[in-house]
Amino acid sequence: MSGPGSKRTVGDVGSLGPPEKKAAVEDSGTTVETIKLGSVSSTEEQDLRTLQLKNKKLAGMLDQRQAIEDELRDRIETLERRQATDDASLLIINRYWSQFDENIGIFLGRYDLDQDLGEFLTERKALVLPEPEPDSDSNPERKKKKK
Repeated sequence: MSGPGSKRTVGDVGSLGPPEKKAAVEDSGTTVETIKLGSVSSTEEQDLRTLQLKNKKLAGMLDQRQAIEDELRDRIETLERRQATDDASLLIINRYWSQFDENIGIFLGRYDLDQDLGEFLTERKALVLPEPEPDSDSNPERKKKKK
């Protein structure tokens, strides 16, 4: 269809005419950027400019990675502080749960003893249960008894 004296149509692909200035696309779908190096007199100068440009790009990528690394370090520190706070909260909750469990055991012991020995005991004062000694007791009744 293309012959001497005929014009190229939009659908025709040929080697005639200047190539369009676009970014080339590799097989993986990555866009490759074309870079103007300016007028170059020798291959050494071309190599020098190419290396300078690559160095500039690598420096930019390094700065970007360092910024990401700093953000990740800050995030890690934040999460470590949060975990320490959560661990302290869980320790407190565990201490109160243990104390609650002891109190329930005492109440159940009193209830069982009252049920089983109720007819044999004439005075409640005759029944004395040993008190556990928690390190930080928050039960106000138990604090009053100790004083």
